[in-house]
Parts: sequence; structure tokens; C-alpha cells
Amino acid sequence: MKIDVTQVLKNFNDIVVQDEKGKEITLRAAFTNGLLTTTPKSRKETGEQKYERYRLATLINTTDIPEITPEELQKFRTYIGDVYSPIVVGAAWNLIDSLGK
Repeated sequence: MKIDVTQVLKNFNDIVVQDEKGKEITLRAAFTNGLLTTTPKSRKETGEQKYERYRLATLINTTDIPEITPEELQKFRTYIGDVYSPIVVGAAWNLIDSLGK
């Protein structure tokens, strides 16, 4: 499916979610940070798994509307959940979930 990764995340009050510097968080930013942030869990990944993360980050950063498989979308959900606060996770997951509807 094609996904517009420039969409801005909004919380449960329909307010734009911002990072600690006050910058709007887009789906692209959430995906990229989730994919490229090193966590205790990701330190145990193989080189192949790390390369897959890099490949996905490249995919979403080279076009505004990349073609993403349902399996890749599930990976994005997982990685976002590993690195972000509940407000960002909730906003991103709600947006991701709405894409299939």
C-alpha cells in the first residue's frame, strides 16, 4: 500500500504532537527514529536485521509516498513502540491503523 509519510501525528485531542524541540512529528520522523534508534533489544539483532532496518529507513526517506507492505508496516509499529513515549506511540499507531480502513 502507498502511505503518505509526511502526515503529521496528532494526539487524542487532535493536537499536533511535537518533539522536545517543538518540531512537529511526522510519520516519516517516527518511522525513521524507530528504525534507526539503538535499543537494548536492537543490540541483539543480526547484521541482516540491522540492514533491513536501514533499507526501510532509506525507503521512507527517498519518497513522500512509498509503497509499504503490511509486514513492513507492522515492523514500523513495533520499532516505534520500542523507542517513543505513549503519546507518540498512540498517535502513530492510530494513524497506522487508520491506513488499512
